[in-house]
Amino acid sequence: MDIDFSDLISERVKDLKARITRIEDTAAQLKLSGPIEFLVSDIQPLSPKTGISIGVEPLEAMANLALAKASFVYIYELVNPEDKKLLSENYNASRGKLFQNESRKVFTLALPKKNTGNESESKALYVGSVKSNIASRIKQHLGNGYHGTYAMHLKHWASPDIKLRFYYIQLDDSKITYEVEAALTKMLKPLLGKAEV
Repeated sequence: MDIDFSDLISERVKDLKARITRIEDTAAQLKLSGPIEFLVSDIQPLSPKTGISIGVEPLEAMANLALAKASFVYIYELVNPEDKKLLSENYNASRGKLFQNESRKVFTLALPKKNTGNESESKALYVGSVKSNIASRIKQHLGNGYHGTYAMHLKHWASPDIKLRFYYIQLDDSKITYEVEAALTKMLKPLLGKAEV
């Protein structure tokens, strides 16, 4: 195999410069929406009869955003930074723990990794992104989704009195989703999830 690394790197640099230009062009249009505040105790089981499609009343409006053909970057933040210690302890106790659902099926949760170096630095709990259907991703993080999907699954392990804020950024250009998430993750240093993407 014969590879011209000079051409290869030149092409890669050109692609990266185009991505940087796209990010710079979009920066002025980015808007942080929220906060939407809720308690872990507000999380309810999904019910078509009651119209609960996500699991937390203040977040139900996000179900409409699932119809938008857009990508999203989102942030879960602790309202009270003193809750981080208890949340961290509960999280540690839940890793590998067996849970039982209403139909008595036993399961473990696919939880995101914990960023141990970020325990005292930030109120950010989690920074994530989704290229479609933000409502489905919110349900997973609340604990109303499939337990085998990597998500926070909050209702299964977080203390009911923990208060959170949810923020989101709607992106019309899905090609910058990764860059916006990476920049926010680096800046906010969330307790859970990817340390730096």
